[in-house]
Amino acid sequence: MFLKRGLLLVAAVLCLTWLIGGPSFAQAGLAPPPAEEATEIGIEALQLIALYDTQIVQVGSEAKVKVDGYTQTQFIVDYVAVKIYLQKWDGFNWVDVTYYPFENYFTDYVDGAYYYPVQRGYYYRTKGVHMARIGDTSEETTSHSTSIRIQ
Repeated sequence: MFLKRGLLLVAAVLCLTWLIGGPSFAQAGLAPPPAEEATEIGIEALQLIALYDTQIVQVGSEAKVKVDGYTQTQFIVDYVAVKIYLQKWDGFNWVDVTYYPFENYFTDYVDGAYYYPVQRGYYYRTKGVHMARIGDTSEETTSHSTSIRIQ
């Protein structure tokens, strides 16, 4: 009788501990993203775009990230932009969470940053879509940051 009651008590305590403070099933069983290399600051044989990059950092110990990025052209263009996507690893693929576009006209540079709340225990990264246009000539390239796990 005492043994049965003791086992039930231990089982109840373990269940409560898991429910209150333990990681969720999704987090515990989530496969990490594959090894990756971030896009270095982009320097390609492009006609318009000279430099480009995106990055992500966790804001202190908060469940929040700051993402930022930029696009610089080789000379003043009609339009320059960067769309900064926040992506989350779902265990199989990188999934877009949100994005913000930053654009400028008749200049050679655009940058932008934003803060976004995220879930602890998951991996996040940024994807930047960098664009420039002058007259009939348009150019687009993509960058990715390294991933970070939110603690």
